[in-house]
Amino acid sequence: MLSVFLQSPNKGKKRKSVNGEEKESSAGSDVVALGTVSGTILLYSLNRSELVHQLSGGHSEKVHSLCWNHDGTSLFSASSDKKIVEWNAVKGVIKR
Repeated sequence: MLSVFLQSPNKGKKRKSVNGEEKESSAGSDVVALGTVSGTILLYSLNRSELVHQLSGGHSEKVHSLCWNHDGTSLFSASSDKKIVEWNAVKGVIKR
């Protein structure tokens, strides 16, 4: 069973790297986060129609809430396991 909570970050911002190329510095405005009953969070790109990241290891029970930070680089999740986890949405890992 999949319990879906959709949330999309604010418009993605680009930043220039040292060699002058533009790189995405957020998860992107086309990315939605889906929380599951198993505790996994899926980051899905609507423009590319593909899974960007599968966030696991942060929750052991159903994800109830998702919230992006102001620039789309972090995602916060809350679960039935009574934990709030901050995720690096760009890298797809738990922030420590």
